[in-house]
Amino acid sequence: MQQLAHDLGDITLNNVRLTCLELKEDFEKIYPNNEVELVINTRYGIKLIHQGIDLQRLVENFFVDDLSYKIYQALFLNKEVITDDFCEQHYISKSTLARYLQRLNNLLSQRQLRIFLSDKMTLSGPVSKICSNYQYYFFLVHRRLDRLTWFPEIEKYVQLTKQVFAYLDIEPTDDNQQFLGLFVLIISQNSKRYGGVTLEEPTMRYHSSYHFNTKRPDFLPEWTEIDWDFFLLTLYATNFIPNDNVLQTIKPYIFEEDIALCLTTFEKYFRPLTEDETDTLAASLDRHILFHTMFLVNNFLLSMFGLTNFNSFNEDFPFYQQQFTQFWEELETKSNQFNGSDYLRFKLFLICTSLVDPKAFNPTVKLFVHSDIAHTHRSFMEKRISYFLLRYNVLFVENVNQSDVIISTFQNTDLGHSPVIHVYPSLSNKDLKNIEDFLNETFMHKK
Repeated sequence: MQQLAHDLGDITLNNVRLTCLELKEDFEKIYPNNEVELVINTRYGIKLIHQGIDLQRLVENFFVDDLSYKIYQALFLNKEVITDDFCEQHYISKSTLARYLQRLNNLLSQRQLRIFLSDKMTLSGPVSKICSNYQYYFFLVHRRLDRLTWFPEIEKYVQLTKQVFAYLDIEPTDDNQQFLGLFVLIISQNSKRYGGVTLEEPTMRYHSSYHFNTKRPDFLPEWTEIDWDFFLLTLYATNFIPNDNVLQTIKPYIFEEDIALCLTTFEKYFRPLTEDETDTLAASLDRHILFHTMFLVNNFLLSMFGLTNFNSFNEDFPFYQQQFTQFWEELETKSNQFNGSDYLRFKLFLICTSLVDPKAFNPTVKLFVHSDIAHTHRSFMEKRISYFLLRYNVLFVENVNQSDVIISTFQNTDLGHSPVIHVYPSLSNKDLKNIEDFLNETFMHKK
């Protein structure tokens, strides 16, 4: 618990203990059959035990009792919500609601949205932004369409989504049907409430750069043709549409200049790309940049999905992280599309990591392993050392004079001019840590 209090910062140990006890009660209530258990031990700390059980029910339990959820739920069901009725239903005063909306509007303003409060509560902003806001929020909370049990006719939208998959010839899975089913429901509901997406909205600024090969199907009568185009662009940007049968760009890449900059900058900081890699990366970037122009996905939203904390990776590969930072900073300097985009930074981090071995930028250290037992024992030591030293490109040399460091099981042997680290033949974890500590002090400033 002390470690938790330290990591969280401005919080007392007693507050951590009380919060953990509350969480333990929540787990017992949400998972009555002990599928998930939070074990609290004053000596050994805290341990969460769950055998492959989805923790989404806990996330749902946390959010559905929050006032934000109640507000979104009410506004999703009704374009206008009578303020006095809402306050009475949720046992809050109008002044409390006003203060809460002020904080919520600070977040919504980043998406060009605002909730107005008078005798009635209303949500205002571009329809596409309203759609994406509901998609982010309800997907975060529920992950699945069929978990919105409070919405009437859920089964109707499950069936509509299956028809959409068949119409677009998309291979259905349970996950993608539930994700897109939620989006089908949200667009349908908002089209009825607000009249549909318009081409004047910032989200649709690149609409004219695409040719839409499929028209709105008859089984979606509530949608406008622009609603359907918005839906297809979203599917294209998120790679749900893998081919050109449904939607095509009017030229090979819509964002040619930004893509060319990204490719040349990648090769400057990482390595040359093959022709196939160039084509694949360019096509992927074209979709990612489109998504970036359509939707605001910042670090706050990424953090809600657990996609921002890569500290352990950065600690293991600090030189790779430095290289990526330089790569990204140059993109930000030269392109408005990349400048300040948390989403594109995150996507390029994943792309670069898939194309480049993070160890490629680690310092190289040459080790000579000396064992006074047997050659096979030396091989054993080399494998253990190599596995443990993830931060280094370890080269084992046969000539002691070529080594940077000597690892020896024998105490009183003059092996050369390189520093010697003495270890036990068993090569304990303490020995390995001593080797790593020495290398960190001596070589981490090198590449």
